[in-house]
Amino acid sequence: MTVQDLVPPFLSALAAAGLGAAAGSAVLPLVRRMGRLRAPKRGKAEKAPPALRRLFQGGKGEELPAWARRWLERSYRDLRRAGLGLSFARYAALVAFGALVGFAVGVVWLHNLPAAVLIAASAYLVPDMLLRGRLQAAKARKIGQLGAAVRVFAAEFRDTPQAPRALDAAARRIPPPLGDALREAADMAVGKGKSPDEVCSYLMRELDFEYGRMFALLLRAAWDDAAAGPLFTRLAARVAGLQGLMQKNRANLAYSRLIALAVNALVLPAALGMRFLVPETGWFLVHHPAGRLLVCLAFLSVLVGLALDRLMGEVEV
Repeated sequence: MTVQDLVPPFLSALAAAGLGAAAGSAVLPLVRRMGRLRAPKRGKAEKAPPALRRLFQGGKGEELPAWARRWLERSYRDLRRAGLGLSFARYAALVAFGALVGFAVGVVWLHNLPAAVLIAASAYLVPDMLLRGRLQAAKARKIGQLGAAVRVFAAEFRDTPQAPRALDAAARRIPPPLGDALREAADMAVGKGKSPDEVCSYLMRELDFEYGRMFALLLRAAWDDAAAGPLFTRLAARVAGLQGLMQKNRANLAYSRLIALAVNALVLPAALGMRFLVPETGWFLVHHPAGRLLVCLAFLSVLVGLALDRLMGEVEV
């Protein structure tokens, strides 16, 4: 290998380093501004820290694009609910680092700027997909426990029509994660003397799905009117039907989703493997227009797959 052979890779690496430094200079002020953010412990009321509130109440936050503001709000909320114990600043830094590494791989090794942009966008969506997957799993566990919780509440309320007492009985018999929310609500009602509206508002936030909110609304009605008791039995039957439907859908979609995720995850290793292990194929993918277009379409399919998986995960249950 001569010096002339080393010049093109060196120039490509230099260009990628310049682009990475430019992108880092744009991301670094945002990461520094979020430096004081920490994900609070699970179970506490959802309240943004002062730095985030100031950012969205005018002033410096107005210089951020609308999509960045929405991403900050949603990511902080999801990170808190997931209970990962990871600060928001570190999460944002990891996402930015992954996007920069993906961009550098596309520019330096694949010599394909559109593909580099697609890889960077996919690197942004992957941690978001994992975070939302954790939230969906927690929601599914809560839904799976809600039927038993409603039945316990209905039985206790039927014997003694006192909503706080029935709520405490359900909280003591239901394990986490739903049990934690119910125990906090029962402690607010019995130990801390909070009003029924405050207790039910807390449950509305914690049980962020249709039947969970319905349970909170029925609880508020039962607090003042014992005639709402039979409605809990009907709610338990509806929750049982939802649980059966979710189990059926999960069984039907699990294999297809696993295959799709595996195929998407193998696109980048396959492209890099052909680039370095098979010289003829690597030259075609890097230098020939048809090969470069094929690489772009492959990474575009990954991006579309991640976006569709995200949209499917947002369906209300």
